[in-house]
Amino acid sequence: MEFHELLENEKFKAAIGPKKLARYSGEDGQDLMLEDFENEATPVFVLEGEHKMGIWIQKWHGFFAWFDAECDTSGVADSLENIIGEYLFEFESWGASDPVIGRFEGSDISLEDIKSFAANLIANEDEIKIDGKGYKKVGGKLVEVS
Repeated sequence: MEFHELLENEKFKAAIGPKKLARYSGEDGQDLMLEDFENEATPVFVLEGEHKMGIWIQKWHGFFAWFDAECDTSGVADSLENIIGEYLFEFESWGASDPVIGRFEGSDISLEDIKSFAANLIANEDEIKIDGKGYKKVGGKLVEVS
């Protein structure tokens, strides 16, 4: 979904409260919302690949926002899994691009959640690096390789 669609989402409205909802719904609300996002969002991780620009994923009020530098696109999803379902670029191309995920310090997203996200990016037998460690997708799950 796009940022402005968050204002119609009940989970988001509950997270921000009525005062911020009124600000975001009023005149210049979109600008205020994006300004708050820039100041309040927590960086989660960046996805990079050979010959690909990075995709930054951040968390804000329980939602995950992504920005794809290569395509100059962005969006918001209510879970990491839904980013893949709503994403505009071809995830299949990441398997051949030596994908790498780097978590940001202080991210509250568990390694298991990131591994689950990563497993959906690549095909069986493909590899990905997460925080400098190599993983291979075997039987739908990531296993560490040396």
